[in-house]
Amino acid sequence: MRALAVLWACALALLAPAAVAQVKDEGAVAKFELAQEHYRRGRFADAVELLLELRRAHPEPVLLYNLGRAYEGMGQARRAIEAYEQYLAEEPNPPDRGAIERRVQTLRDQLAREAKAEREAKSRERLERERRERDAERERDIGVSIPIASALTVAGVLGVGAGVVLGVLAVDRRDEADAEADQVAAFNGLEEAKDLATAANVAFVVGGVIAAGGATWLIVELVRREDTNAELVLSPTSASARVVW
Repeated sequence: MRALAVLWACALALLAPAAVAQVKDEGAVAKFELAQEHYRRGRFADAVELLLELRRAHPEPVLLYNLGRAYEGMGQARRAIEAYEQYLAEEPNPPDRGAIERRVQTLRDQLAREAKAEREAKSRERLERERRERDAERERDIGVSIPIASALTVAGVLGVGAGVVLGVLAVDRRDEADAEADQVAAFNGLEEAKDLATAANVAFVVGGVIAAGGATWLIVELVRREDTNAELVLSPTSASARVVW
């Protein structure tokens, strides 16, 4: 800070051809010293306010350096870079050029890291939002699919039950035909038994396929609700499910 005071004294010397001791702008010197005090005490915003005021009255490069330091204290790296670079542009032969250029590069690297972290955070937020949307859509699909799968399962079970009933009736009708004394009546009875048996087979097969498909679909949807991967495989003669945990 003593070095900065010397630089400021030099700047005042540039404002007038007389010696620094003869400069009458004591108010400017007092403001500069107050700005230094604000900086030492961590009141960076107050320091910036005073330095900007001084800069408007006395546009000296040294004030830009102090502004850069104060902006850094405020965490405003971009403004600090601007102040440092303007200082280097306005000061013909700054003795600390190398150190300031390295500081500027450090601040640029910091901004780059912050920008990268912000992009990554936005990317994670976007992926999380898309995941929630997919989960919500899946829940909606499951909410529709489960009742349908349940209804198909029940319908298939009823079809299997109908096949069993028809099969029992077919057996009974065949027994009655075998016991019939009249050949015509016996023949007609056997035909009826065949028709019942055919209907029983159809009901049993169709009902079994529907029940198996509905049950498999229902299991898959219930498994999906537990955040697992499941695949339903249907063919004309079978239905199966594959679950990946």
